[in-house]
Amino acid sequence: MRIQYELRFRDYFWFNAIHQFLVVTYQIAFLVLGLLVFLGELSQRGAAGALVAALAAYVLAWLLQLAVNVLVLYSKKNKSLLTRHVVELQQEAFYEENPFSKSYHYWPGIAKVVARPGYQRACRTHHPQPSILRSRPTP
Repeated sequence: MRIQYELRFRDYFWFNAIHQFLVVTYQIAFLVLGLLVFLGELSQRGAAGALVAALAAYVLAWLLQLAVNVLVLYSKKNKSLLTRHVVELQQEAFYEENPFSKSYHYWPGIAKVVARPGYQRACRTHHPQPSILRSRPTP
């Protein structure tokens, strides 16, 4: 099976945002922030007002996280990542090609393949950067 796609900044951003949203540590940290805001506002605003303030704090924390992601990802804009890619599932390996490199990742070196909303990801055991595949490859 051969898939050709172009990874764009928008794809890379949403991949990272969804990945971070699914990380339990971030959820716990932002929920604790919301709980602290709720407890701090409870005596002054009542339960309904404190809940609104807690939800606002939770949402603002995620918006701040997304803004930081944009800054970090844009400042590290990598021409060899944000380009045309070809991946091929071969009998002996996961083949990956872009205008800068060609790589064979043998199946014992693939830790897992994960599906996320709109994306699939192949995680290699020896390389921290996963291969990110869009669900709808560009022609």
